[in-house]
Parts: sequence; C-alpha cells; structure tokens
Amino acid sequence: MIINNKRVMVIIIIIIIIIVLQALILDTGVGCSILQEEDLHGEAK
Repeated sequence: MIINNKRVMVIIIIIIIIIVLQALILDTGVGCSILQEEDLHGEAK
C-alpha cells in the first residue's frame, strides 16, 4: 500500500468515477438492461 500509494489512489479514483457514471446513467433511465431489470424488480416490491 505504501509503495504503490499513487497506483492505489488512481484505482480508487477510477472506481469512484465509474460508480458516479453508473448512478447518472441509471438516473437518466438509459443504463444497462441488467441494471434496469434489477432496479425494476426492486421497485416492484
């Protein structure tokens, strides 16, 4: 962790960006069909 501190930070930033992009895509209603299906099943309850 100490030796590859910069690489770890870059990986964490990329993961955060991916999560944010997925959240924005789901909010706009355009997202992957699999994610939409899971969301619809969750809302059906």
